[in-house]
Amino acid sequence: MLKTTTRRLALAFLAVSPGCSKQVDEEPPRARHIVLISIDTLRADRLGFHGYPRRTSPHLDALAARSLVYTDCTAAATNTTPSHMSMFTGLCPGAHGVFNVGADSPMIEQGYLAPELLPHAVPLLAERLSAAGFETTAFTDAGFLTSEMQFDRGFDTFVAIPETIDRKVDRVLEWLKTADPAKRQFLFLHTYEVHGPYVPPEEHDVFTGDAYQGPLRDKLTEMRGRKLGGWKRMAEFFPKSKSTNAEGRFFSGLYDGGIRFTDAEIARLLDTLATEPWASDTAILVTSDHGEEFGEHGRFSHESLYQTVLHVPFLLHLPGGPTGEVDTPISGLDVTPTVLDVLGLPPADLTDGVSALEPPPRDREILAYHGEPNLGGGVALRFRSYKLMRNDARRPWTLFDLAKDPRELRSLSVLTEPGKFGKQRIKALLERQAKLASVLHTGDPERQVISEEMKRQLEGLGYLGNSDEE
Repeated sequence: MLKTTTRRLALAFLAVSPGCSKQVDEEPPRARHIVLISIDTLRADRLGFHGYPRRTSPHLDALAARSLVYTDCTAAATNTTPSHMSMFTGLCPGAHGVFNVGADSPMIEQGYLAPELLPHAVPLLAERLSAAGFETTAFTDAGFLTSEMQFDRGFDTFVAIPETIDRKVDRVLEWLKTADPAKRQFLFLHTYEVHGPYVPPEEHDVFTGDAYQGPLRDKLTEMRGRKLGGWKRMAEFFPKSKSTNAEGRFFSGLYDGGIRFTDAEIARLLDTLATEPWASDTAILVTSDHGEEFGEHGRFSHESLYQTVLHVPFLLHLPGGPTGEVDTPISGLDVTPTVLDVLGLPPADLTDGVSALEPPPRDREILAYHGEPNLGGGVALRFRSYKLMRNDARRPWTLFDLAKDPRELRSLSVLTEPGKFGKQRIKALLERQAKLASVLHTGDPERQVISEEMKRQLEGLGYLGNSDEE
């Protein structure tokens, strides 16, 4: 789980699948610029390059054909805020401690806890890149990715506006016209277009068919006409656990239509990036913070730790670089280490992640969170082919062998050796994360820096060290 140092090794050590189109025997080319695209709520198995039969993502599929596709990426958390904070820090949610919504959010009035802010002792990815001389630009759909939650830290330009993906891409393309390729650029694009309440434009609503003719069709037409936004739309239209199978299939088809719409619009950005002066110097990383369920385990939305929620895409395009599928398990924690590696920058000491371009630690253990552990939230642990999980502290543990049961339909006994090992490791890892959080979250987060005392405590926890061991 813990990566204390990063050694640059040849990509030949990566576990590349037999279908890889190119044998990699040297380090990947460095990129001057990088574009990070986060398609919120996008589950991996709904994409063509992950084997989905529906034509939801032809343009991303084309990008995948000339990229590295990591077939087994686990989201760090099942919610937007902690998962993205893990992407931007390389720390587990239990360590960075940022789970909650912004202080000005109306959700506070609905009983949600006030937010825990990230201490300034922990640099975000944009801060690292800004310090290295990059121009840093972000276009987000707001919601949870706001300045109130400190996601703007390190960005020269931070635009947080909820809008449809076509308008978002228009905004990005206008910015690209003025961006200076002589300076190193970091662009972050985030969209909720795939997120509920699933209202794709009519021209992209091609997967619902005529099988369902219930009242939700009229509601969909009404919502398109009213052009409502945000949580109000979601509350009016989002599927409930009591939804019928027909309604579930209808929502699932709308979700696929949202992916198709997003893919078509992002294609416009990809087309621009495929031309000079960007094509030969720009790396592209496409991922998501979590997936979505449509009744597979009796649930809708992303309120569980099943693979439908945790398995997310991780597509890395390196200009002139290697291509193919990589089956090594990785995590959303690996975004920051990978970006730093791609750009040829020094690795971060304070990280639980590893670069996706490095050989993974032996028998790596990957944690994922649902809610806050100290408030009874759930946790999952991936180790070897096994996954041990419980969706919240009130529920029993379940154990799956994903190699034999990828749909998680047959729970194994947790009394077996894998179950006993998993519970011991989860306990140890959560305790370690809690200790790290207690060190980081001291004093005023707005002014905090890493003091000598904090350095000693972090070194005692295994961070900031020089060991190559976990």
